[in-house]
Amino acid sequence: MLQGNIFAAKELSLPLDVYKSLLQTLAVRPKKKHFKKIVAYMRKFEPVERITPQLLDQVINVGIAQQYPVTLGQLVRDLIIQGDYNIHKASFMKFVMFMEKCKGFEEDAKKFYTLTGQSSHLQIDYSLVRPMFVRIVKNKGGQEVLKLFEQVRKNIALNQSWNGRDGKEKGAALREIRKDFYDGLIGDLMGFKAYELSEIVMAEKLKEKFTETFNDELIGLNIYAAQRKFADYRQKFELLINDDSPYEFTQHISQELG
Repeated sequence: MLQGNIFAAKELSLPLDVYKSLLQTLAVRPKKKHFKKIVAYMRKFEPVERITPQLLDQVINVGIAQQYPVTLGQLVRDLIIQGDYNIHKASFMKFVMFMEKCKGFEEDAKKFYTLTGQSSHLQIDYSLVRPMFVRIVKNKGGQEVLKLFEQVRKNIALNQSWNGRDGKEKGAALREIRKDFYDGLIGDLMGFKAYELSEIVMAEKLKEKFTETFNDELIGLNIYAAQRKFADYRQKFELLINDDSPYEFTQHISQELG
């Protein structure tokens, strides 16, 4: 196959173990042109449904280990857009993080999140983007966090597996994904004591008119307390303890406020 025409001339489909063996060889004795030939043959002569997530993970692992950001980036893009291959979520996350760590590819890496809307297998949600947020919070400034936040939240959409489903069901599912995105990011930002960023994300969440919970109120209290915004803290605190509070003053609430 690597000679270029032994199997291609007959357009033969090969056992998956052949690809696995070739990729294992490339992991030990790397050669980019052979890597390209293997994946090109696989895409041309194998039905999409034959290519397993495990095999694609092996392809991605070789591309990462041998530092092929351009080749691997083009491949993953085409796997999603042109074939809707079944890329495992963990493989995709690993690939995106690799791209983000390659100098000059940081912004390209983030754009791959938007491609998930063209997949039937990858669904953008907070668990998918969380490693990127954690990395940026740890290593870059707040502006980079907000930049990614805007980029992701504007592109949260249901993937192709939802096509043809009931509109009401789709709306509820998308709303739940968006809510989980806000809650997950706020939770992580609070864990990193990034209270100002937490407040900004919380404000954007409130604009979407999700039902506010006691946990939302408690997070607000912690945000205001950490930033010494005592007037806002007092207003929020009184909301929770007043007789007309929407929350029943239980022992749990008493312990949380204490």
